[in-house]
Amino acid sequence: MSISDPQQKPRATMLALAIVTACLLASCASCSKKSRVVDPGGYTGTVADLIAFVRRALPEGFVYPATLDSTASLLVTANVDGIGAASAAFRNGPSFTDAGTLTVTAPPPVDTRLVAEYSIPVSSTIQYVYTTYLTFPFDLPLVFDGAAGHVFHATGSPLIAAFDDTIVSVPLLELTAPQAGATIARANPVTVAWSPGKDGTVFVTASVFSVSDTTLHVAVALAQDPVGSLVIPSSRLQRVPVGEATLAVARYRVRYKQVGARRVGQLCESVVTRSVTLQ
Repeated sequence: MSISDPQQKPRATMLALAIVTACLLASCASCSKKSRVVDPGGYTGTVADLIAFVRRALPEGFVYPATLDSTASLLVTANVDGIGAASAAFRNGPSFTDAGTLTVTAPPPVDTRLVAEYSIPVSSTIQYVYTTYLTFPFDLPLVFDGAAGHVFHATGSPLIAAFDDTIVSVPLLELTAPQAGATIARANPVTVAWSPGKDGTVFVTASVFSVSDTTLHVAVALAQDPVGSLVIPSSRLQRVPVGEATLAVARYRVRYKQVGARRVGQLCESVVTRSVTLQ
């Protein structure tokens, strides 16, 4: 599901991305839901399909916090190893609904981008998920410094009123341990350390994924950003098999607000990944 480095991507693929992007931007000017909503294709109508697409909507390595309220609508901005992305989903009961045309704007110099809307059928219900990652996979110039705002604007729909909303960024994460390529003995706990921030509402978590099977992973308990480190217990490391693995460390802030009857989550996350070997 991941998208490779742009310098390694064949020219034909890059041309296809450019064509899709141009079409999506052109559709932004239209009020027709049919013309602006994209069917990603290849999905058979199951809940597993929806989960798979939601994972595709943000760069590989992005981690949804375990404490996230899954019943709330969600606006997301993320930076994973230097790749910026924005995503959104709007709750209407158990479903994700249409909110009209959605854009995200970076701080000055102002750069507004379409957050493309995709439709995924699940049983007899169409689910709607928004993301920039599939149309601007390497070029979303959001600033992550702990102060800059990421501004979302939606034109609205019969179920979701038009709105403007701002997510305050978190600083980019500077990971100090373990080093890239480190060999980690699963029999011992491992310390993950970073250059700490000062905001106590920002948290850091770490996950370890098996390269051979990314469904095999462990996540550790949260640490507040100012603490500067956390420990992955050996009991959790041993749940991941010996071999190549990816350590993903995420700095994030989640804020919730009430908009009428809707609860809306604002999630900003900065992720650094490291290749490690488990023994």
